[in-house]
Amino acid sequence: MATRIQEVSDAAIEAAQAEAMKIMTEAKLQIEKLGLEVSLITRCPNGSKWPVLMLDAGQSYPAIEAVRNGQR
Repeated sequence: MATRIQEVSDAAIEAAQAEAMKIMTEAKLQIEKLGLEVSLITRCPNGSKWPVLMLDAGQSYPAIEAVRNGQR
């Protein structure tokens, strides 16, 4: 059972991860405008999620995990 502190920490991590993905996606688009190819694959600091261009691809964490685990 998660404690209140853990729930708050998880929410803060999720928010920070989403913000980081927005920043990286914007940078990716700017680099692509220069005619260069960009591939971003990151691993989140908490080690539980794989936000692989999540916002660019419109994928959710469960969708990313399903692909990663060979279920899609």
